[in-house]
Amino acid sequence: MPIYEYRCEDCRRSFEVLTAFADRERAQMCPSCESLNSRVQVSSFAAVGAGLEPLPMAAKGGGGCCGGSCGCG
Repeated sequence: MPIYEYRCEDCRRSFEVLTAFADRERAQMCPSCESLNSRVQVSSFAAVGAGLEPLPMAAKGGGGCCGGSCGCG
């Protein structure tokens, strides 16, 4: 399940909730004031694309045992 960010319309605080995609528009209870007057927020994310520097792990062939960077291979 994804984590969604909500904003309480009463106390103006932001909080996160782990919920199903189908339930993301449902009002969630604010942990600060316990109001149900909340709205889901649009969150930003990072992406690597053409013209951008790759992440260091990608240059080394991956991470963990699958990429051999742990020295197991």
